[in-house]
Amino acid sequence: MTARQSLLSTYLFYQTLAWMGRSAGSWLASLGSADAATRARVGALGLALGGIEVQIERDGRWLPAGEFRETGPLASDTRAVPLPAVPPGALHVRLELARGMWRLDQAALVTLGDAVTPRRVPPVRVLRRGRDDTDALARLTGAARPLVTQPGDTLTLVYDLPAGGERAEIFLESRGYYLEWVRDAWIAEENPVRLARMFLDPRNALREMAPEFKRAEPGIEAAFWGSRYAR
Repeated sequence: MTARQSLLSTYLFYQTLAWMGRSAGSWLASLGSADAATRARVGALGLALGGIEVQIERDGRWLPAGEFRETGPLASDTRAVPLPAVPPGALHVRLELARGMWRLDQAALVTLGDAVTPRRVPPVRVLRRGRDDTDALARLTGAARPLVTQPGDTLTLVYDLPAGGERAEIFLESRGYYLEWVRDAWIAEENPVRLARMFLDPRNALREMAPEFKRAEPGIEAAFWGSRYAR
């Protein structure tokens, strides 16, 4: 299955930050030392939205076989959900997911082959404005502290593929994070009551937000797909 989240997840993220308002930094910083109960309440929003549950029919009942979860609309992800053994005959499979939450590119039945062990290939050069940046290379290969980039920075990574690499399937793995800033327009939306309701009663809070999202969705779509990040 190949899928990505819709812009609903992005809308919810920024709306939650807006309701935090001036206290957004304190809220986010406090999560690092929060107890298990608090972290569970914060995670309840994602649980309420759920992933894509794969179900199979057996003896007239639909049974869960696995679930697909992915964060964010920027990139699609392909996942295999192994199905349990079923009796011979017709196989009925269905997907259960929150309406408007996902974009599906493909859903297919496939036969899995043998497990493979990927070969990790680190970059051999990093170019900044066409020139070698040895400091960035050291940071990206773990020889120094993590690399910090600023808005407008563009780096080119160069790899030496092993023999036969032109026939290999390539996957780029990366780790990192970014810092979000509180924008002036959000301050006006500061709303502790709605913020608390989002964490304490996420299902009903999401139902209340659904009409607001549908009204804003066309503009969000146009802005997102017209940005350089989506391209």
